[in-house]
Amino acid sequence: MDESLSMSSSGGCHLTNGSSTVIPFFSDSEYTLGQILPEECVLTDLQSQDYEDALAEMVLHLHRLGYVRDWKACVEDIRCRERMASTILENGLAFPHAHSAQAMRLISAIGLCHRGESQSRDVVIVLTLCPKEVIFPYIQYVGHVASVLMSLPKLQPLHDVKDVKALRGVLLGDEQER
Repeated sequence: MDESLSMSSSGGCHLTNGSSTVIPFFSDSEYTLGQILPEECVLTDLQSQDYEDALAEMVLHLHRLGYVRDWKACVEDIRCRERMASTILENGLAFPHAHSAQAMRLISAIGLCHRGESQSRDVVIVLTLCPKEVIFPYIQYVGHVASVLMSLPKLQPLHDVKDVKALRGVLLGDEQER
């Protein structure tokens, strides 16, 4: 699937995949969904069984890939944001997000946290980080993630799939076989 950024006559940008508009960006950014959520940022087998530890594991992964400077400070930024309003949904989904001086650019990661047998279900985490100075693409992307995660037809594939491309494809709007 190819995503591209196009300028509208009003000067705004629209992110497209194929023929349909996915996210309108109202800045001069060059972000595409594929760049925000690269395949290397999908972790289908997190070792942590605790949500907080899984977040730290995901941020450490982003740090190792060069998307985050100080991973411990970034985890604290996420915890601070989560204390304001939790993004954990009762259906086993979470979409934590934070502006952080530690983020090198707008970046997202998906993690599948296999909780222990005492827990009722696995948790799918869609983490988004963004530098403090980037506003509109961050808001637009977080809104897109929330919309996708809240749409009932998309919930089941997120919990069932173990394949990296299919899990990422749910958020990219890819309708390939799961």
